[in-house]
Amino acid sequence: MRWQRTKEYVSRFSATRIQHADGNGIETAQPHEEGVVYLSATQVPLDGPGERARIKLKGMCRGMYKDDGSPGLFYASCANEIRSIETNFRGFVLAPA
Repeated sequence: MRWQRTKEYVSRFSATRIQHADGNGIETAQPHEEGVVYLSATQVPLDGPGERARIKLKGMCRGMYKDDGSPGLFYASCANEIRSIETNFRGFVLAPA
């Protein structure tokens, strides 16, 4: 259930469509434009009883960094958008369907 909700979230908040999705990962296409957020997620099973897993969401943005790794032109806007998306992720996934 949580993995399906993760897929819904990625689909809703990534600027690009899902290119690959299976039980371990979800990847969206890299956008052609700069300043556009795209997402990926991974799921890693946890040891112990039950079907628990750790789900990680990663936000990325073209133009956020320069080639030398320093902040790029879109750093501030990308960082704010990624922070918002990542902050709201847990509540979305854990919310009752």
